[in-house]
Amino acid sequence: MVHITWQQNLNLDLYDETNSDVIMKYHFYIFNDKSHDNYFMQHSLLLHWQSVLDGGCFHLNNHWIWSNGCSSQFKKKTPWFFVTRYPHLTGGCNMMWNFFGIGHGKGPHDGARAILKRFLKKS
Repeated sequence: MVHITWQQNLNLDLYDETNSDVIMKYHFYIFNDKSHDNYFMQHSLLLHWQSVLDGGCFHLNNHWIWSNGCSSQFKKKTPWFFVTRYPHLTGGCNMMWNFFGIGHGKGPHDGARAILKRFLKKS
């Protein structure tokens, strides 16, 4: 699973043209079970939350997710129960889950996943 986090750059230097007001961080979650069921997704999302906290972001109100509609991961009662529990698990951060149709919603995560898969196949 590839998870990309966009966050505001709190150390923005307005005089540095190479400095951006948005920081993009890639998170990769690899597991040898190829089913990648919803419990793997929940575990990965909680690992991501811990990473955000470890990075110093403590005042997050919303976590937006855009994903495809993989039925084993997202289109069952278990993921919706997790979405309802997320604010309790994170101390108040709400989760909004948005779906693309299968094969749609291409973005930077697809390129990152392709590079990672190629690297893993070569090693």
